[in-house]
Amino acid sequence: MDPIEFVDNISSKQHILQVITNENEAKQVQFRFIGNGLLKQEHCIYMTHESPEKIKQEMIENGIDVEKFTNNSLLKIYKVPDILKDPDGPLEGFKKMFADMTAGPPPQRIVGRSINDISTENGMAAQIEIEKYAHSVFDSLDSSILCCYDFLHQRPAQNNALFMRLCDCHHNVIMSMMSGSFAFNLHGAK
Repeated sequence: MDPIEFVDNISSKQHILQVITNENEAKQVQFRFIGNGLLKQEHCIYMTHESPEKIKQEMIENGIDVEKFTNNSLLKIYKVPDILKDPDGPLEGFKKMFADMTAGPPPQRIVGRSINDISTENGMAAQIEIEKYAHSVFDSLDSSILCCYDFLHQRPAQNNALFMRLCDCHHNVIMSMMSGSFAFNLHGAK
């Protein structure tokens, strides 16, 4: 299925893996996912390790009225802290960050990833631990989450193993690739 068609048809809580080698296509999907949530009056959070101002500008360029939706508290651009440095460990750091980030009413749509650099063993291990935890408690959340993974900047030898591990922690996959883009369900997800 086409990724835009896929995000246009999300009607229930979903935990979605986005594999990226085409950043422009990926951002279009992410902003459509957020835009659709905003139109449904869902609270939307865009997690970033970049400058929030850069993301704000990209959203505006993609037709999202950032000022309107931030003023009515439906849109939050959240600068992700370095939870690898949390004194209680990355998983506890994630739990604290998630509680802070989602301190608004449900339902919510969330785009992003917790660990910035997953090219290291430590970063990848922490991110996988966080994904497993998030997936294990997902049914208790009133959220749809689009988890974004840039495979273009990973070592090729890591990609297959990382992809398989991530598939175990998600309901659906969106491939935003240079060679073409598509979406599919995992494990019989709806």
